[in-house]
Amino acid sequence: MSFTGKNNLVPDLQVECLPIESFKPAHKNLRKNVRQQVKRLLPSVLEFGQVAPILVDENLKLIDGQMLLETLRELGASHINCCKISHLTDEQLRLLRIALNTIQTKAEWDPLELGAELIELDSMDFDLSITGLEIAELDSLMLLPGKLDQEDIPETPDDPISKPGDLWHLGEHRLFCGNALDEAAYTTVLGATTVQLIFTDPPYNLKIKNNVSGLGKVKHDDFAMGVGEMSDEEFRGFLSPALSLSADRSDKGSVFFVCMDWRQIHNLQRAAEQSGLHHINTCVWDKGNGGMGALYRSRHEFVAVFCTNPVPAINNIQLGKFGRSRTNVWQYPGANSKGSSANDALHLHATPKPVELVEDAILDVTKPKARVLDPFIGSGTTILAAERTNRIAHGIELESKFVDVAIIRWQEMTSKKAVHASTGLPFGEEVQS
Repeated sequence: MSFTGKNNLVPDLQVECLPIESFKPAHKNLRKNVRQQVKRLLPSVLEFGQVAPILVDENLKLIDGQMLLETLRELGASHINCCKISHLTDEQLRLLRIALNTIQTKAEWDPLELGAELIELDSMDFDLSITGLEIAELDSLMLLPGKLDQEDIPETPDDPISKPGDLWHLGEHRLFCGNALDEAAYTTVLGATTVQLIFTDPPYNLKIKNNVSGLGKVKHDDFAMGVGEMSDEEFRGFLSPALSLSADRSDKGSVFFVCMDWRQIHNLQRAAEQSGLHHINTCVWDKGNGGMGALYRSRHEFVAVFCTNPVPAINNIQLGKFGRSRTNVWQYPGANSKGSSANDALHLHATPKPVELVEDAILDVTKPKARVLDPFIGSGTTILAAERTNRIAHGIELESKFVDVAIIRWQEMTSKKAVHASTGLPFGEEVQS
């Protein structure tokens, strides 16, 4: 194809470095929200500097590069690189200005290729906010694809490998066999780090044995504590230390998602208030099918949402602006629905949550690589959700058998091996004491 345009196809363009106050605004300001875009561009310019000149006419009137100019101005640059376009008429320059902006916005990303590139760069520990993509956009591109496979893992072990006091490394995640009411457990599992999110499913102070059974096909023993033996005051005294200790290790604006049955939600709210947390919402998990009940069969659980501040530090939902359209009614199939991830895990634990439910909560209010704490981690769903969302989980679990289950589930998902923090031995190669 031969060039038949009116102007030189490859004009001799020269880059000059001129004082920033030399440049004049464009004929009309055609762009909205320039300040917001400058904020997004700042990390990139700080990382790379100016790598392309702004375009101006012979009178130094801006043609293209307004956001870059404003960003460099905000960063205190005294001179910037520009390129004068002198071979076009005034009318052509006005058309060029629109064309340059329009054509850039019309090009679409290949989400699979872009996601793969982002995952590779993230593995090199680059700060992906430099790309200008919002957290919700990064998450949607980098989230592990596909539905969770049905889990095929062993039953809860009768003779657990894990023992009280064991700390396990599951890749970047940490899992401690200990008591969520013991301050030392938090020091062990977190070290000097703090967390940005707590997702946890504590005991509901309701009897498990002969009451939670998955349509009668699955039987569970009672948990070690919190199975109906406590008064309301005692149950609040059980919840408060775990919430307070978690809050002590949380950043300002960290969000707590705490699951609870309708019979105990009032005690949870009281305990959270006593722990200095702000109650910012209560979500309803709609399980789709009703469970056992008296007057009404229950098909929901509550997920109370608290925060260390009146407002969360991070909001990735923003009324669905970047694709996360969320309400406080969460619809995920429950443990009595075949095919759900909660149903897959029912034979492992009496009150499993769908991995997808926990994933979405994590994605709502954290950045990639954020640290998530679960002081009642049970069968390890929070670890699986953190693994799939590129976050780092820290879990505490009192019962050794559930520590083993959590490790096995993570190993099945990742094909990696958990390692004992003290001995360095892989899970399953520990010497039984």
